[in-house]
Amino acid sequence: MSLLLSVSKHMTLLNTKVTDLFGRLVHKRRFFFLLGSLSTLLLSSTLFLPTLKSTLLHSRIVKSLLMRRKAFTRSLYKIELHCHLTGSIRIETLNEFLREHGLQKYEPPKSLTLKNCFSAFPLVHSAIKTKENLRRLTFETLADLSYANCIYAEIRTTPRALNDINKAGYLETVIECFKEWEEGDSRLIPRLIVSVDRSKSLREAEENVDLAVEGFLSPTNKYIVGVDLGGNPSSGNFKSFIPVLNKARENGLKVTVHCGEVENEEEIDGVLEWGPDRLGHFLTCSDEQFQKAVEMEIPIEVCPTSNMLTLDLPLNVKSLKDNHGTLQKCMESNHSFSVSTDDSGLFSTHAVRELWLVAQAYELDEWRIAGIVWDMVDQVFEGNRKTRAYLARDVRVRIKNMLKVLENGEK
Repeated sequence: MSLLLSVSKHMTLLNTKVTDLFGRLVHKRRFFFLLGSLSTLLLSSTLFLPTLKSTLLHSRIVKSLLMRRKAFTRSLYKIELHCHLTGSIRIETLNEFLREHGLQKYEPPKSLTLKNCFSAFPLVHSAIKTKENLRRLTFETLADLSYANCIYAEIRTTPRALNDINKAGYLETVIECFKEWEEGDSRLIPRLIVSVDRSKSLREAEENVDLAVEGFLSPTNKYIVGVDLGGNPSSGNFKSFIPVLNKARENGLKVTVHCGEVENEEEIDGVLEWGPDRLGHFLTCSDEQFQKAVEMEIPIEVCPTSNMLTLDLPLNVKSLKDNHGTLQKCMESNHSFSVSTDDSGLFSTHAVRELWLVAQAYELDEWRIAGIVWDMVDQVFEGNRKTRAYLARDVRVRIKNMLKVLENGEK
């Protein structure tokens, strides 16, 4: 009886046409067929609604949690260890420089690939022709890093002659910008890594390292902290650059080497045998080679977006988790790694996005996200003990305060 009353109550909600149709169903079998169908529908709705409400509630909780973690990632003090100066150029600045020098406008590709991104590098070099171009590029790169809440950044660049300055003047200009930046209110500490392009001659490599050593040994230096071997990974031979890298190391400079961007097992073995202070990317290493890096305690510079482009992967979180073998190994073994941007301008990324990609891929909570940044403090090339202590203090206090707010909010 109660079921019939329930059906009757819900029937009043049906429209007039359905009511008329119901009235014409004089055949008993048809009537009970309709009645049974409506009862089933109403019963299913009664059972389904709580599940639907639960699902929607869970979805809102997950969304809220993700928004909270993303905001945490955004507010966290960050450290940038793999940032190329020229590759960090803003697209609008690049086109302004190109227009200034009467060159064709750069149209960013609709979809990023390693090939179309790297095709832009010669264009960037041709656009940066003057000291003023270099100054603007440097200040804008620092501003973008600061906006992402980076408080320490090692920016790498290959010195070259421009229209109005030579190689030495190139490095002096970048350092001048660093000094002017630090005189401002920003908390970002900029440091410089002098790059050696493996696709160029050994003589150019020697010139770059000589400039790095001279600047590093200067009594007033606090900006030059290391040397990098990079450039086209399919050009040159690592072993031929060992003498210049040895000279950098013997004079106290730290060394990072781009390694494993293309399949070359013999070269990876050679790099590991030499033993740099950090490894850039390290994408195509074998399990044995990765284990050797672990045993040698060599941190790895991970650049998620850049690495996915190098490996020709879709630019999404699932792809990063499923196919970035080096990052997987680091997460599983708890081996030290950093998260960086590589070429933020040309790859359309920034420090917050790169760290958030890793956090999403491995479903990291705030404590583990903070742990990645805290581990990066020990990977910096900064040699001044006081500066390192200040950096560690600032990162630690920021993490502690943010986690405290989080814990209080959950109580």
